Amino acid sequence: MFAEKEILNQIHTLKNISLDASRNSFVFTTNENESAITELRRFGIKIDANDSLNKEIDLDILTFNAFFDEHDFLQRVTRNSWKKSIFILKENIFYDIADNTTYKNYQKNNDYFLICNNYFCYKFLNFLKTQEHQENSAFYFVDYLNWDTYHLVLTSLKKDGKIDILLPRKGVNIRTDVKLPIAVTEFIKAFDESNKHFPKFIKVELITALSKIEKDNRLEILLVKLNTIIYSASQNFEIYIHDLSLENLKKDFIEHKNKYFIQLRDILSKLTNQILGLPIVIGASAFSTYKVNDSNSTLLIILGVFFLYSFYTIFLLKLQKEDIQDLNFSFKSDFKKIEESQFFLKFPKELNEFAKAKRNLDSRIGSLITAIDMYFLFFSISTVAFTLYVEDQLKISNAGMGWTAFLVSIGFLVIYIFNETLRKEDK
Repeated sequence: MFAEKEILNQIHTLKNISLDASRNSFVFTTNENESAITELRRFGIKIDANDSLNKEIDLDILTFNAFFDEHDFLQRVTRNSWKKSIFILKENIFYDIADNTTYKNYQKNNDYFLICNNYFCYKFLNFLKTQEHQENSAFYFVDYLNWDTYHLVLTSLKKDGKIDILLPRKGVNIRTDVKLPIAVTEFIKAFDESNKHFPKFIKVELITALSKIEKDNRLEILLVKLNTIIYSASQNFEIYIHDLSLENLKKDFIEHKNKYFIQLRDILSKLTNQILGLPIVIGASAFSTYKVNDSNSTLLIILGVFFLYSFYTIFLLKLQKEDIQDLNFSFKSDFKKIEESQFFLKFPKELNEFAKAKRNLDSRIGSLITAIDMYFLFFSISTVAFTLYVEDQLKISNAGMGWTAFLVSIGFLVIYIFNETLRKEDK
């Protein structure tokens, strides 16, 4: 726990305490706080008389910067307030400057960002000052930053040109969900020598993001969007490093996907023609047997031709299924190359559009394979039924017909299992 805990605890217990802004002191009644006054003096805190009834603590002599409440903090904190830790009395918040840790009611608190966001705001701006224009420098991030005029200028050769940002004279009150420590740390890290050109991309992205924002609001928007600006700049930097055009890649991928869809539509068209033709074939075959039901040899020829048609149809179904599986394999290979590229490993969110296209194609492929399997099942049943019909015309016994139906069914089952085994091995 921080060393100032006991002192803060005694200050927090003072009754009828208020802020005297003109004297920069905490003022409190004497009679009600004698015990706390004694303890504070024991800790070396100087307590003076404010008047006959009140005492005061001069805030300038404390080892930390003390503020009465959040409003007082936002009004009085400046860029020079960060040499000491920060204490806000009313909310009982202490910010330990040594390890950038916030304590609320003397317990670590990771959800209170008002103080640390201000600390990192000024740290960010002070770092920008170090990146100001220097002579003989090929690149400089900041063109002009002056704390006397509270003015920051950034320029670019892009069409957005130049932006002015007003610097804060006191505390900044940005949204509570904004976590500046992460963003500012990432920003400063981006200027490592190993990154070289990365800051150029951040500058362009920053100017683009703020160019349409009113001058008075630019600093707040910059702080709120700093993480997003760094992320976008990092994307563009990776694209630059890998000589990659994300838009062209998306365009090529969509064209590639459409090519696969066209091939799948061709397969579906062929399958549809086969499905539509099956009733005609069965009907024509049944009609033929009806016309020649008094000729056993003719019936056997018709049955044999129908079996040849069946085997040829099964062969075509197998080819169609293999074509679909080849398309699926090719598309997955293409997608895997994209997925495993350095850019998408670093920015997985940018893969969402590609993943959506893959899911659509996977769904279409799954539906086609299901359609082929259902057609194979229906075709198998139809073949067995037609065989039994012809055998009935041939006056074959019920036992013989049963055995025939069983053997034909087993044949179709063996063919299906064999094809599925080959498909799994190909995977």
